[in-house]
Parts: sequence; C-alpha cells; structure tokens
Amino acid sequence: MSGRLYQAEKRQFELGLRTSTDVLNAQSQYANALLTEVSAITEYEISRVDLAFATGTLLGAAKITYQPPTPASPGQITDSNN
Repeated sequence: MSGRLYQAEKRQFELGLRTSTDVLNAQSQYANALLTEVSAITEYEISRVDLAFATGTLLGAAKITYQPPTPASPGQITDSNN
C-alpha cells in the first residue's frame, strides 16, 4: 500500500501537482513500512528458533539428523600414542 502511495505521489510530483515534501513523506512512509515488515519477519524467525530450542527440536527444525556414535567394545580400544 505504501509503495503504491509513493509511486502515485511521485507521478503527481512529475505533473506538478505535488511538492517534493509530499513525495519525501510518502517515500519515508514506504521505507518505514518495509522496515516494519523486515523486523516482523526477523522476530518471527527468532521466535521459531527459540521455540525449537525450548522444545528440544532444534536439530529437527533444521532438518539435521543426529545419530550418536556406536560405543566401541573394550577389545577395540587402542592407545593412539603407541
């Protein structure tokens, strides 16, 4: 909506029907609307990560599968310093 308002103000300015102040105000409103949208998306994504962490599903939410290593039997353990 703000983007269309800005474009309309700009066209009217080019026709001499609006002042540069009107165009700058519309452009400022448009920039603020974009900033608000980006902030909302960022907060949403942060909340999704927080929820996954709180519920212990962080790896699953990232589509990471974890398989713990199989413990070696006592006969398979060797000293790597020898």
